[in-house]
Amino acid sequence: MLSPRTFKKADAYPGQYTPKKQLLKAMTEGYFELDDDQVELNICQSETKEYYKVELTVPGLKRENLVVKINDEGDLCIYGMKQQSTSVSNDLAVKTQRKMETFKSEIALPDYVDTSFVSAACHSGTLSILFTKADTAVKRRASTIVVY
Repeated sequence: MLSPRTFKKADAYPGQYTPKKQLLKAMTEGYFELDDDQVELNICQSETKEYYKVELTVPGLKRENLVVKINDEGDLCIYGMKQQSTSVSNDLAVKTQRKMETFKSEIALPDYVDTSFVSAACHSGTLSILFTKADTAVKRRASTIVVY
């Protein structure tokens, strides 16, 4: 079980990177283990001689709604949430309904991927994660990846 203290503010350029409290609460309470309200993900993996790339696309995705980690087994874990709002108005009032959708993705990384040197950025609903490649198998350790 995760603890909210696990995710302290990380100094990152530009500014501070702090995942939203709602996301951290959902992670600690096991909300991502449920099958309800799951967002459909579009995941693309590619590689060149120098790097291995994972891209995840969710329209409206923002970096503060993401937590990206390498777990104890060396797999890439991406947790996220997306809030959708719908408004209905009539002559008397405007009714706004909000719904929180979550997603969790675990991606097994190839043995030659070095998780010590990672670059992650989220722009226009696309999360891009670049890993450098090594010549031999690399031992991995659990870590949190800062998303820019």
